[in-house]
This record gives sequence, structure tokens and C-alpha cells, in this order.
Amino acid sequence: MAADEIRLDLRKLDSLLAALDGRAERLVAELAAEAVNRTKQKAPVRTGNLRRSYHYELDPTDPHGLTAVVGTDVEYAPYVEFGTRRMAPRPHLLPAFEEVRALAPRRAAELFGVPGA
Repeated sequence: MAADEIRLDLRKLDSLLAALDGRAERLVAELAAEAVNRTKQKAPVRTGNLRRSYHYELDPTDPHGLTAVVGTDVEYAPYVEFGTRRMAPRPHLLPAFEEVRALAPRRAAELFGVPGA
């Protein structure tokens, strides 16, 4: 191996993921659903369209089901979240994600049966 080369052997990763018995996929789905629920609670409401539009889906390109996408198809959502020069930001998605990210280690420990979780 050359000095400027890094090799990563992931041959055992598939068997490790299979041994998780679907728990990791459940964790990803639960956390994504929690992110959607918290985002909906925090979203500003004018017509309710933005709030209703948030959803999640598991990424079909991830063979292990460990990736979820949370979002909306409402085209003005980024303007609400980040603001414009004429409108102050009204963050709701990012704060919800931060809350769920803080919950993730405890939820993972509970799901995988780590003592003291």
C-alpha cells in the first residue's frame, strides 16, 4: 500500500448490519417520524399548507435502510426557514432536527439494549 493510500475493508459490514435484525432501520424511521412531528409543531401557520406538507421517506437507494429524508415539496419552505431580505426567518425544520439529534443516542441505546440508557 502506498503512503498516500487508505484502504477501508467493509466486507463484514453487511453481516454486521444483518445481525441488527431490523432495529437500526426502525430507529431511523422512528427518528425521522419524530423530526417530522416536531417540525410540524414548530412550523408557522398561515394556511396550514406548509405544516401539512412535511413528511419523511426511507431512502430507497440505501440498501441497508439507514437513511431517511425529511422534507417538503412546498417551494416556499426555504424562504420561511431562512428568511428573505423582506421577511425574517422563521426556523422550524433545523430546530426540530437539533432536538431529535439530541434524542438519538438515548433512543439508540434503548433500542439496542444498552444498560443504563
